[in-house]
Formats: sequence, C-alpha cells, structure tokens
Amino acid sequence: MKFIKIFFLLLIIGHQANAQSEQNRWVVGVGFGVAKLLSADPTLSGEQFNFQAPKINATRYFFYGLSLDASAEISSSYLTIDGSVKYDFGTSNNNFVPYVVVGSSLVIVPETRALTLNIGGGATFWLSNRFGLNGQVTYKNSSSKSLSLRSHNYFSLGVIYSLEPRSFVSRLWDRNN
Repeated sequence: MKFIKIFFLLLIIGHQANAQSEQNRWVVGVGFGVAKLLSADPTLSGEQFNFQAPKINATRYFFYGLSLDASAEISSSYLTIDGSVKYDFGTSNNNFVPYVVVGSSLVIVPETRALTLNIGGGATFWLSNRFGLNGQVTYKNSSSKSLSLRSHNYFSLGVIYSLEPRSFVSRLWDRNN
C-alpha cells in the first residue's frame, strides 16, 4: 500500500513535467516482476520463482537516448530498490522503443541485504500518446556470499503512463489511404 501511495505522489509531482523524449521527459509505471532464482541454490526457502507486485517506477529522459529510471518491487520475501540508466538507440519518439539498461539494486531477502550490478534489456510499446506496455529482462549479479541471495534473473511487465502527451506515430492499420 505504501508503494501505491509513492506511485501516486510521483504522478502528482511530475504532472507539470513532460515525458520520455526531448519534449516529454517523465514516465511513471506500475506492474509486476518475477525473480528467477537458480534451482540449485537454497535461496528463499527453496523458492525458484519469486513474484513481486506492485512494481512502481519513474523514468526521466535526459538526452541522446539516455534516461534514468528508479523502481521498487516488493513481495513477502524479496524487496528490491533499483536505479539504472537506459539507452534507447535514439528511438524515443517511436511507438516501439527497445533499450538496454545498466544499473544497481539493493536487494533485501530474509536475513540478507546485498547490492547487485544489473544489466539487461527491454522495450516499450506505446498503445497511445499516454499509455504503453513495458517489458524488461535483467540479470542481477550479486557479490553476496550469503546462501540467501545469489545472482539471478529478473523479469518485469507493466503499464506506463506519459505525464504529458507524447508524439504518436500512427500505425499502418490506423491510416486512411
């Protein structure tokens, strides 16, 4: 519930800003994530897949396809607070925006806290000038020697909202010829 309040606070604070391109800089989102832990590790009481909801994030575009992203995801046995840099190959204004991501996380599992180095990729598919679907795959490399947390994969899916309308390129099937 606390994360939902933070999401709406970010939405209200950022409403005067723009979103995800040189003209529109801010995007907020909500979704879910799944940590795919190695089956050979005795992590999290033997759980191999750990589901987190909600995942709340805010992203700010800066320049030349670079954006900063902050997110938080929580479940009963896994909390992660992430910060990352995204590079979208200069496709910020397109309807389909693939990107690569590099960052770090603070991951908290029972009796363990660890910093991870993250690398991954994802894409946003804009459904309209305000709403899009976002998916991302991240490898979280943990240097922790704890048996509770090892390096693992993290998958997320969510809905994002542009705080200001973005330019929307009409699709072929939307055009009247």
